[in-house]
Amino acid sequence: MVRDVRVGCDRLATDPRTGLTDAAAAVSRTRFGRNVLPKAPVASVWQLAFAQWRDPMNVMLTVVAILSIVIGQEETAILVGALVALNLVMGTRQELKARASVAALDSLQVPSARVMRDGKLAEVSAEDLVPGDIVLVEAGDLVPADGRILVAASLEAVESALTGESAPVPKDAAAIADPDAVSLSVPAVIEIAKAVQRRRAHPADDGADASR
Repeated sequence: MVRDVRVGCDRLATDPRTGLTDAAAAVSRTRFGRNVLPKAPVASVWQLAFAQWRDPMNVMLTVVAILSIVIGQEETAILVGALVALNLVMGTRQELKARASVAALDSLQVPSARVMRDGKLAEVSAEDLVPGDIVLVEAGDLVPADGRILVAASLEAVESALTGESAPVPKDAAAIADPDAVSLSVPAVIEIAKAVQRRRAHPADDGADASR
């Protein structure tokens, strides 16, 4: 972690006043990818069905069906087996619908960010932020990416989603004394998913964004 934010800006080839150019941002996006959180692999239908079968009730019914076959009660075994299959089909369908609903909500909740591009303030999708972007955050905003603070006045951030601390944490643009410090403990660093309180700040996206 860079001690002085000016050194960080030089390393990222960005101007604290004008930000990146659109061309430079496009190159960085190609190199680093989009500013998105990695997603867990999507479970297959068979994996979901197996998870439903592991329910104690379904396991017990399966044992009953097997024992019914052993003692010659085929009709009972067929009836219980059909009940287990029905439970698996209904449970899996409900799980698939729930996952589809969550995915639809996620697609509607992509935050936007105010960023300096080519010397002008522009509003872009938070997914389009790249290392070196100069981002403006104000009271009530969610922080769209991890970054170093360039300029701040009476800035506080709510870190409860990350640390469990309910009280807002003061943030400033002071140089970092220990470059190896954990970012959560550094006042000059602001993290993704925090809510900003009081006044405004200009954080520079330092490359430690949501996708890395």
